[in-house]
Order: sequence, then C-alpha cells, then structure tokens
Amino acid sequence: MRIFDLHQDLLYHLYRQEDDVLKDYLNIGIHNFVMAIFPFRAYYKSSDVEDALRFTIRSMEFIRDITKEYGFKVAESKEDLNTPSVIMGLEGAYGIENIQEVKALYRLGLRLLGLVWNKDNLLAAHWGAERDYGLTDFGYEVVRLSRELGMIIDLAHASDRTFRDVVENFDSGILVSHTGLRHLKNSKRNITMEMIEAIESRRGIVGIALAKLFLGNSTLEEVAKEIAGLMERFPDTIALGSDYFGFSTSQEIKGLENIYSLGNLHKALSRYLNEDLIEKFFWKNAYEFFRNSLK
Repeated sequence: MRIFDLHQDLLYHLYRQEDDVLKDYLNIGIHNFVMAIFPFRAYYKSSDVEDALRFTIRSMEFIRDITKEYGFKVAESKEDLNTPSVIMGLEGAYGIENIQEVKALYRLGLRLLGLVWNKDNLLAAHWGAERDYGLTDFGYEVVRLSRELGMIIDLAHASDRTFRDVVENFDSGILVSHTGLRHLKNSKRNITMEMIEAIESRRGIVGIALAKLFLGNSTLEEVAKEIAGLMERFPDTIALGSDYFGFSTSQEIKGLENIYSLGNLHKALSRYLNEDLIEKFFWKNAYEFFRNSLK
C-alpha cells in the first residue's frame, strides 16, 4: 500500500517532543505527505513570542534537516514526487503582509499555501468568522500570484464565502487538504457535498481527516463505508488528509488513532471498494493532482 497524505501536523509534534517516528513512514507505506507549518505562536499576545513569518522560515529549514535524515526529499517540482518526498505547506498565511514575502517563501520551497486557520487574517475569513467577508483584495492578489508560481491553494479552514470566492475565480491548483463532512458533523469547519462538487469541477481534491471533529461519532466501519460512498461518487477527487498529530486523544476514532492505523482503514475499505479505487484514495488522486499542479 502506497500512501500520499495531504495533511499531517508532524512538525508541531516534533517541536513538542523529540522522537524518530519518521523512521517508520516508508515501512507503513507513506511515500509522500504534506508536512504542515502551523505558525501557532502568532496567536499568543506575549511580547516575547516569535513572529509568524520568522517561525515559518525557521520551520522550513527544520523540515529540510529532519526529512533528509530519514530518506525523504523536499518536493519542489513534479519530478520530486517520484521519490519519497515531503511537501511543505503553510497552515494559515499569518505573517504574510506583501507579495514579496509570498515569492520568498516559494523560493525557499513552500508549495502549498493554506489561506487561513481558525482566525481571520489579511487574506481571508476563516470558517468561524463573525463576519464572513471572504477573500480580501490582498487575498486575491496572493492567490493569483501563487498559482502563477505553481503554488497550490488550500481551502481547509476557509469560510464558506472564502471557499466560494476562490473556486469561482480560479480554475486549477485548488484543494481542501483536511476536512470532514458537514452531514456527519454539523460544523462550518467541514464541507458539504456541493462543495466537493465545486472542487471536482476545478479538478481539485479533498482530503478526508480521520477524527471525530470531522466525522462525528463514526466507527471505523462507518468511516470506511462513508469514504467508499464518496469514492464511488467522486472517484478522482477524494483522498486522504489524515490530520494526524493535529488533534487530541479525545477526538480519536477507535482503530484510526494514528499513522500505524492506516492498514486498518485499508482493510475496512476492501470490504466496499475494489483495489483500484482504494489506491486512488490512498495515493493516486493526490499524486496525479500534485503532478498536474506543480511545475
């Protein structure tokens, strides 16, 4: 089983505690994955915390150091995807205040730009915004430049209007890296079937996250059945975006607790889908999307 995971908070995990979990990735089958850079320090009010942009740049160098040690390459072009590789993704464009900073981050290797997290910023409104103003003028400028460069736009955590503003004005290089289903967990953090259809129309992909805050109180078997239904309806659009290392133990689904549980999901999916569709979910849809979106 080959795996392409669209979102992991492994960097956050490694900053909090030192371990060598990456040594197991290739044995598990994780061949490509997006390592999220989460500039969480930007939300503290203390004067001594690190600036979000500075934290992002330092994190990019840390990713290069740690992944090289375990045989992964930082993917900057479509050719890099053919070897075990990590895509550096920013989870929330906090600290970005001008176009030159976007260009600089791209030159440093950033290839996935998440517009927003759980707080509004200069680019866009987030899913829980008190006033959903969508994509700002600066946000339009950033998205336009990012696509010209070959950087992928991530709509995870985006508000409904931000989502609509992007998919109605840009026709490629758009994904939702990690999300849940609003009909299972009624939260604007999750997306609707109509939103999946909109992403499909732009030849994008949607990563399904494996936690209760995304999928409600579903069991492993129910998750597999739900994913199977999505794969039958959207065979080229649905992918894995686990969000592992990014949620608390209280949000874990039994049998899907961590990266070591992905074999359980494969086994459960095999009761509903043929191997071709299972491969599309775990690897091929994400691989083809990045091959078509990166330069």
